[in-house]
Amino acid sequence: MALGDILALIESDARDKAKDTLADAEKQAQAILKQAGQDAEDITENIQREYSKKASLEKNRIIDNTRLDIKKRLLAKKQNLLSLAFQKSLTKLQGLPKKTYLSLVEKLLGENVTTGTEELVLSPKDKYLTEAFLQGYNKKHKTRLKISPQTGDFSGGFILKTATVQTACTFEALLNTVREDHAVAVNRVLFGEAL
Repeated sequence: MALGDILALIESDARDKAKDTLADAEKQAQAILKQAGQDAEDITENIQREYSKKASLEKNRIIDNTRLDIKKRLLAKKQNLLSLAFQKSLTKLQGLPKKTYLSLVEKLLGENVTTGTEELVLSPKDKYLTEAFLQGYNKKHKTRLKISPQTGDFSGGFILKTATVQTACTFEALLNTVREDHAVAVNRVLFGEAL
């Protein structure tokens, strides 16, 4: 075999090996590209799934916060209406006719007088609770109640005072007691439900 033939054979073998290596490299490149494409799809799906989950959680959080805010606003409106209802009740108590007012005062005195020697602190606005009324009450109930020289900052009723104890029988105190004791019932009447 001549040198030219040997060189041609080596060159031919080298070309064949180069073609095979190139074909293998192309196959590997195709496989790597295919795997990279699949990995990219998987990563994209995972990211989409994760962000979809986060978006859903965020949406639910926003909805829950909005519902809570609405409930808070509704409660504030209900409490405002409840306060308005009690304010109207206070206005009605302030406008009681003299006979009704004094009857209420007599009932409150009967329920709260303990020693019979208490002082009554009155509102400077009170036009019906007078010394004459108190003298009649004392005579009727055999007590020695008297009107205090002090006055209080309230709209009606009185504060019954001994040396050590003060009992608030003011309209405001009475309405606060009713509000505390009967809030659920009053709320049902006004709104058809409990607060």
